[in-house]
Amino acid sequence: MLKMLAATAAAAAVLVPAAMAADPGSALTADLQKLTADRGTMHAAVMSDIQKITADAQAKSGSSLGAALKGDIAKLEADVSGNHVILQADRQQGLSDYAAAKAAHVKPSELTSQLKQLLDLWQQDAKDLQEDAQAAQQAIAAAEAHVHS
Repeated sequence: MLKMLAATAAAAAVLVPAAMAADPGSALTADLQKLTADRGTMHAAVMSDIQKITADAQAKSGSSLGAALKGDIAKLEADVSGNHVILQADRQQGLSDYAAAKAAHVKPSELTSQLKQLLDLWQQDAKDLQEDAQAAQQAIAAAEAHVHS
């Protein structure tokens, strides 16, 4: 039974990428789904970091507050940076798969819709990043005000 499961998993690992390569339109759809999922993951991580900064600012005082905030801010910066790299790679993969689909003569109407989705997600990423940065700045400013009060 285990050998059959392992063989099935191995076959799927080989056949799924081959099938996606055979259908460039579905590869682009998968890219859009991955980008959407990764955007959600990034936003959740950043919001969690912002909430941690706010909670620590309210719960701690003195030197423990300063140390906690340093760690919280470092985590926020790492999450933003790491997730930004992932989102850039997702977008580049989407553009690459778009070019491959176009070269494979996928219907222009299908590609136009998917390219629009990719560009819309790209614009939303910029807006979300700006909003998250403002929320982080406000949380940090409030925490620093708490430290100095």
